[in-house]
Amino acid sequence: MKARKSIVLLSALLLTSTVSPMFVGADTIDDLNSQESDLNNQADSINSQITSAMDQAQATADQIDALSTSVADNQEKLVQTQADIETTKANIEERKAAVAERMQDIQLNGSSERDWQALLDAESITDFVNRVYAMTVLQSAENDKIESLNTEQAKLEELETQLADTQAELEANQADLETQSAAYITQVNDLKVQLANNQDALAGVVASKEEEEARIAAQAEADRLAAEQAAADAQAEADRLAAEQNQAAENTVTETDTASNTGNSGSTGTTNNDTSNSGSTGGSSTVTDAEELAAKEWIAMKESGGSYTVYSASGQHYGRYQLLLSYLGGDLSPENQERVADNYVKQRYGSWVAAKAYHLSHNWY
Repeated sequence: MKARKSIVLLSALLLTSTVSPMFVGADTIDDLNSQESDLNNQADSINSQITSAMDQAQATADQIDALSTSVADNQEKLVQTQADIETTKANIEERKAAVAERMQDIQLNGSSERDWQALLDAESITDFVNRVYAMTVLQSAENDKIESLNTEQAKLEELETQLADTQAELEANQADLETQSAAYITQVNDLKVQLANNQDALAGVVASKEEEEARIAAQAEADRLAAEQAAADAQAEADRLAAEQNQAAENTVTETDTASNTGNSGSTGTTNNDTSNSGSTGGSSTVTDAEELAAKEWIAMKESGGSYTVYSASGQHYGRYQLLLSYLGGDLSPENQERVADNYVKQRYGSWVAAKAYHLSHNWY
């Protein structure tokens, strides 16, 4: 048998831990942790989407600003072109009016005759040719000026058309960009609502998690107190049984001594020996009843707390009487434990009372 064991307290603690598990609500905490992780991941995703949408909205706003500048510049060019067209038209009208006035003057005042007279008044052929050439050049220059102005007007009108088309395209692009910008802003606002809902849900999960952790901590504390109380109760019960067994053993010793003294006082010599042996036999018969069962129960409580299924710390002893496993021969049943324990005590000590007496002096049997 093993020595110096504290099986009673160990059994009480094992019993307490079996009745009241310490992992109450662990699955719930895992679920809440999983929900918290999922919500944090969702929040990160939403924040990333918000950042992306805001970046796109800012890029679109920058494009709108640049396009607005282009629209303004193009509009300025268009207005200037339209003004140039009006100026050119006015110059053309002016030139045409001058030509018309000259033609009218020729018709009314005979300017053509004056022109011929000027030619006839030439001093030489060379002078005549020069005067003819000069008049031709003047007339041609006037016609070229009018033609040039017509060409310039045509170019300006073509530029006006291009600028108008460009202006329409720029304004259409600006409208598209403003629509995109509005869409990005709406997306950002929607994402902010989602993020707010996410944060509300996360706050709820965190609160539930704190409540669950507090509940588990309270349950653990209650289990600890219950285990301490159970151990104290088991120790008190073991002490009570030990006191009762000690008292029973002391009573048995007293009764045995009394019976022995009575037998010795009534005989001498050989007769005394016979009488003493007879008295001892009678005392042994008495021990096998209540005292024997009490001693056996006392040893069982000391060794295992009365459990048939307790192993020793070394793992070599087992059961109610902490017998060597080799003694049990593979049969761990309560019936075999009782049978083997009785045989062991009978062969080693002669009785359970004697085994208890040995246990009291050596703390094992």
